[in-house]
Amino acid sequence: MIRMYKLIVTATLLLTAIQGENWPTVKLVYPPGGILLAGEDTSINITMEVNGEPFPRIKLWYKDGVELRSSDKINIDESQGKLQSLKINSVKREDEGNYYLIVGDETTDERAKSPSVKIRVTFLENQFKEVNQVVTANVGSFAVLKCHPPNHFGASPNYWWSKSGARIADTRNVYVSEYGDLVLLQVGYADRASDYRCTIEIQSLKEGFRSKQGPPVSLQIVGSAGAYQAPVIALKPRDLEIDAQIRRTFRMECVANGYPNLPTVTWYHNNKRITASSNVYDTQDPHSLKVTIFRTGNQVSGTYRCEARDASQASVTAYADLTVITKPIITTGLPDTEIKKASGASLVLSCAATGTPPPQFMWLKNAEDLTATTNLIIQGQTLEIPRLGLLDRGVYQCKAFNKQGGSMSTGKVTVQERLAFAIKPSDQEVYLGESARFYCLGKGDPGPTSLRWQFNGGNPPSSHVVDSDLQNQATYIIPKASTTDNNGKVTCIIESEENIQSQDQATATLTIRQGPQVKPQQDSYTYKESENAELVCLVHNHVSPTWKWLFNGLLISEPDNKRIAIKNGFITIRRLTGADQGNYTCQADEGGYSNSALITLTVLTSPVITLDDQIRTGQSDTLTISCNAKGNPQPIISWRRNGGAVVNNNRYSIDNSVTGLSALTINNADKDTDVGDWMCVASSSMGQQTKTINVIVVGICEVMKIPKNQTLEYGQVLTVFCSVNRCPNARRTWLKDGRNVMTDGRKTILYDDRIEVTNVEPTDGGVYNCSVDSNDSRNIKQSFEATVKVEVPAKITYFPDGRNVLFKDGESVVLECTARGEYDSTSVVTVTWYKQNVMIKSIHSEQRNQVQKIMTVTQRLVISSATASDTGYYQCTAVNKYKSQDKRDVVLQMITFPGAPNRPYSTWIGAGVMELAWEEPKDTGNTPLTSYELEIEDSGNNVFRPFLQGLPPDKQSATIYFLSTNQEYRFKVIAVNQVGKGEKSDAGEKERTFSDLDGLTANLVQEVKATALNSDTVNIKWEEPKSRTPSLQGYRVVYRNEGTLGVPQFTKNVDTSVREFNVSGLAAGSTYSFQIESNTGFSTVLTVSTTFNAETLNQRPDPPINCLADRQESSRMGVTWDPPLQTHGSILKYTVYYKDVDSTDGQWNTIEQKDRLQPSILLSAIDSSIDYEVEVTASNSAGEGPRTQCTSTGKVVNLPVHQQWWFYLLLVIFLLLLIAIIVTIVICCCRRGCCFCFASSGPRKQPLRSGGVVLARESRWSRFKGMFSKKPKHQPLRTQGDFVAPPVVHSPSMNRPNYYGGGMPASQMSPNNTMNYGKPSADFGDFYGKPAYSDDGYGYNPKKFNSYDSRNPYDPNQGMYGGKPPYNNTFDSRTSNRDNGYPGTYDRNPPSYGGGSNYGGGGGGGFKSSML
Repeated sequence: MIRMYKLIVTATLLLTAIQGENWPTVKLVYPPGGILLAGEDTSINITMEVNGEPFPRIKLWYKDGVELRSSDKINIDESQGKLQSLKINSVKREDEGNYYLIVGDETTDERAKSPSVKIRVTFLENQFKEVNQVVTANVGSFAVLKCHPPNHFGASPNYWWSKSGARIADTRNVYVSEYGDLVLLQVGYADRASDYRCTIEIQSLKEGFRSKQGPPVSLQIVGSAGAYQAPVIALKPRDLEIDAQIRRTFRMECVANGYPNLPTVTWYHNNKRITASSNVYDTQDPHSLKVTIFRTGNQVSGTYRCEARDASQASVTAYADLTVITKPIITTGLPDTEIKKASGASLVLSCAATGTPPPQFMWLKNAEDLTATTNLIIQGQTLEIPRLGLLDRGVYQCKAFNKQGGSMSTGKVTVQERLAFAIKPSDQEVYLGESARFYCLGKGDPGPTSLRWQFNGGNPPSSHVVDSDLQNQATYIIPKASTTDNNGKVTCIIESEENIQSQDQATATLTIRQGPQVKPQQDSYTYKESENAELVCLVHNHVSPTWKWLFNGLLISEPDNKRIAIKNGFITIRRLTGADQGNYTCQADEGGYSNSALITLTVLTSPVITLDDQIRTGQSDTLTISCNAKGNPQPIISWRRNGGAVVNNNRYSIDNSVTGLSALTINNADKDTDVGDWMCVASSSMGQQTKTINVIVVGICEVMKIPKNQTLEYGQVLTVFCSVNRCPNARRTWLKDGRNVMTDGRKTILYDDRIEVTNVEPTDGGVYNCSVDSNDSRNIKQSFEATVKVEVPAKITYFPDGRNVLFKDGESVVLECTARGEYDSTSVVTVTWYKQNVMIKSIHSEQRNQVQKIMTVTQRLVISSATASDTGYYQCTAVNKYKSQDKRDVVLQMITFPGAPNRPYSTWIGAGVMELAWEEPKDTGNTPLTSYELEIEDSGNNVFRPFLQGLPPDKQSATIYFLSTNQEYRFKVIAVNQVGKGEKSDAGEKERTFSDLDGLTANLVQEVKATALNSDTVNIKWEEPKSRTPSLQGYRVVYRNEGTLGVPQFTKNVDTSVREFNVSGLAAGSTYSFQIESNTGFSTVLTVSTTFNAETLNQRPDPPINCLADRQESSRMGVTWDPPLQTHGSILKYTVYYKDVDSTDGQWNTIEQKDRLQPSILLSAIDSSIDYEVEVTASNSAGEGPRTQCTSTGKVVNLPVHQQWWFYLLLVIFLLLLIAIIVTIVICCCRRGCCFCFASSGPRKQPLRSGGVVLARESRWSRFKGMFSKKPKHQPLRTQGDFVAPPVVHSPSMNRPNYYGGGMPASQMSPNNTMNYGKPSADFGDFYGKPAYSDDGYGYNPKKFNSYDSRNPYDPNQGMYGGKPPYNNTFDSRTSNRDNGYPGTYDRNPPSYGGGSNYGGGGGGGFKSSML
């Protein structure tokens, strides 16, 4: 509808713009006849004469449809007014083409196109078309030597031949044809030669004659002349088409040969002998007849016959047709008078013309070609518009044309807009006693000339007021509706004497509403604060409705505010405050009807000032004090000090630019003059209020911003300030309840000038103290404290999302409300549900949680099997000891089936397709629509069947495919929501699709065939259209599954050269409808083929082939296969079945391969001891095909050695033998005394050397080690002094930084020492020691104990060496079974040394550092 309206408006504006104007015209001036010959590199001019009123402003030149622009080559001259010229410089062959001029005006859409001028360029190329030509002839016969001239074009090319360089003259026996061929008659041996040459001459407009000589032609003569040869035609005449505008004289050639005498040639025209030369015929040349064209040339058209006869009366005949091309002449043109039609009607225009050859026809509108316009039917000389629209207005031209030119007939078509209603009277529903108004405005072109009203089919009653204004909307008024007016029909009738549709009417129904009629006693009230207000609404036609009051759109509940009292249509508000100001709505409900009225309440309030009690600033700083004042009316703010007014000067400035705010700025604050009270004064008609603020000017290192007492709510941010004036060294100390404040960087953050606590809880309340020390010579110390209280008022934390909760009839509804708040022994958090302001006492579920001082309460309101009576306004409130109330409300609505849409109507109709539109139903069932469905009646028996489902809900239109041609249809629309299908719409008007014979055959494909290839593919073939327009861009297939009645699907667009397409992805065994749609680029008008059906096959695929299942590893099996030989459609998946060969339950395991291009799969986590049976199937859209059994059972073949069971048995035996050997060697060595045994003698006391270092003696371990290790030659055999024990832990004489990793003082070490004390390249480490010691301290060489000390790979504390337990008990001799020390049996140092058991051991396992 919107699109049609836009078209109507556009057409109306177009018609208005062109009325009273002369159409623009263009006439050809030069060249006459429209054809221009030009030589290469010459310049040419084309001139047109342009007329029109107003004179056209747009003048565009085109060549073959491409617009031309001025350049060095193209000159467009508009300086001569009506004469428009186009000059082309240095013409080339690529400049050939059709040139024309289009003129128009930007204020209208009218255009005019000039006749076309055809430009041809004369040229002569260099290369002849054939070389090495050899001709053989018998003596006495004839020979024809072909010239094969190069490509050329020009006026009357001349040909001549030479032999051996000498030009051959024309004789009775020698003839050069019009096309350059040389004909030799009665040839003899004297005519033999190998250098016959053809020369062509052509005239150029710039260079004069140009000529080219061809390659040599060889003529060979054979045999001898006989006694007699009958006449024969050596050169036959050709059929000619003569364009009189280019050439006036033509030759009909007929060359005959005979022997011994040449025959005589006689000419006939239409079987009448041409006896002598005349102004038409020239018979002087015995070999040709020259024909001259005069005027139309009809007198020379026809069949020509040449007859060659010799003396013996033997003859031979040849024929040729000569056609003179004549320009078409219109014999029956378009009407001279204006053609008037109504919109929606059909129009047929036709014209007739004569010409040779028979002319073709082209239809234009306003000089634009209509061939590509698809809403028209063009059949040669007939143009049909099935349904006229306003855009079809204009000047139509019928052009008849052929090779000679064209003629045109012009006619003007005016389309009148039918009478219609711009504004229709709409149905009205009013309360009894109220007034009703109906509006009406007609439209059309021409528009209505009269308008009248009727009531119930007759004249309006005298109590009704009628206005019949044609220019503005007419009005029908019922001042006071009565019961007699109920269901009355008000009809507006428009009429026109000039419009084709003389009358139209529209009717509306008046319904008298029986509900309450509510009106406020006053529309607005004004009270002063603290007064009591009473707002009154009255019902004029009922006495007992149900009342509710709303404030600013929210329902008012009496328990919400004890100052409010509601009684029916009265609401009383006691002790008014400014918060009571706003809009109040009184709503009365009765019998399912509701009405409301709006009342505005204004509350006048005294000024209220918001101002801090105290403010601090630094000496010489700039201070700004803000004073906020509110009231109704808005108060005026001023400042006072010491009884006088503060005025603007160089130190004080007042800014009142913001309403309700006054900013006082004190520049260069001074302790002597600015300290004290400053007063803010707010004044209005409601009184005056004052408030003072104490200004403190602090010195250097004094607290400028002190902590303040605060009361916060749970979850807010607490900020306690304690800023110091210009004191960089100041130190602050923060206490809370006498304890230092602990900061964590997240919840509690300490800044230079404040402390900040996020998401405060009740535990964050208390007394905060800030102590400041200047920390300099001033020695200024100050301390301030503030009390912080954190309250947790009741707050709803969870509530149903959205304003409305929807439910279906009979469903269970759960409304959940969760609140949290602070509680104590006397008060808890209470959550309550209300419906329509009435408390719901029966709560189905309640849950309470208590964490610290916060209680969380969840109330679930459960409504089982909800019905329409459960709809309404629900409210959840939460309250605790702070008496602050939080509330949330929700509306519970039952969703129902949607109502019926308006009846559908067609917006466009074609052959086999149409477009429908409708309007969304007024009632969607309280929930959004999910789709639309269509039902169709195609049999005329008022029986509707489902036709189309799943249409999108956001679009109220659809293109209906798969219809038959020339058949009537009606449709109904059904809206669908989540509840289900709604009511069906009324049936639309009957609409008949066009027939294939209606002329809609342009671009329509032919002979469509559909063949099912397999279960999911159908092959579509077609033939190209009988006729096509330039707008045709390609084709696409439209299809749908008739079993699902879903929306049509479309294939991709294919090129116009394509003649078949495979539609795949279809369901098996299903019937599909198909149409071929021609893509012309027009989305509003479609060209589709007739509907045809095909059923996909229902064949499942064959089994896969070449299946192999071999185990790749003991727990993995690879399965491979090849696709089936016959898939009968696209393979969707493969399924692999496998089971134990020896299984008795027959249970198969399955795994799917959904990648149809990957015919293999890997089975993992299978039992390595089981042989498996494997089978594979393939599936297409028809289902799963038969199984194929794989050739291998999946048995393990040639598993690696490490996957054999006997491998692990041998490995266990080997390990047991190895352990036995090691044990035997150890026992043997211990008995012989060659190795260390755990049962050897205990530690011996060692004498101390200087520095408190104990040197260990050579042990059995040393001797044992020497048996198996080879020392480097440069190292002497180690002695008892080679090993240095750890230093005594508690010896006061130890200087720890001077000790190396082995424990020797640094003074005793040198790089050249032959004894190895842990220096580089030594056996026990590359580092001399570690300077860091633990409290128990001893040096540790990280490499010395790399192999033997458990602290390297196992000890988690290897970064803290020093002999401190705990260590790993398994690997370290320093077990914890003695007081943090180590067993005496594992350490050679007795407990008496260095503090007993706390001796630095460091050894691991059986090797101890104290023994080294």
